[in-house]
Amino acid sequence: MNDRDLYPESWEAISARIRFGRAGGRCEQCGIPHGTFGYRDQQGHFHSLVQVFAAMLQGINPFEGDLAGVEPGKPTQIFLQCAHKDGNKSNCTDENLISVCPKCHFDMDRPGQPPARSYGRRYRLHQYDLFHSPSDEAR
Repeated sequence: MNDRDLYPESWEAISARIRFGRAGGRCEQCGIPHGTFGYRDQQGHFHSLVQVFAAMLQGINPFEGDLAGVEPGKPTQIFLQCAHKDGNKSNCTDENLISVCPKCHFDMDRPGQPPARSYGRRYRLHQYDLFHSPSDEAR
């Protein structure tokens, strides 16, 4: 069984209704709008391209201030996600669903999923685990 099997057939419609109907196209945790382009600083705060360009027009180089250490050529785009507050993928009641940006979703999942996340980091850094696979750690 894969994770997709836990969702109802109408998941796409449910997700869209929560993200764009109820939440108005914004993250219900931090308020960032869907589709926004920008950068995250070292503390995880999001700076939209509008904010970055406004600072530049005022003669401020944001990549020497709040965005120090961020690569200027790679803005990210926010795509809202519909998350389950209790982590139960089959519980799709409105009270259990929330519209979140990827960072807020990651922060919500963090307590329950460090093994899978850490495996991804180790894999990217070529620090393989000889005794476990990603599927073992995600269970």
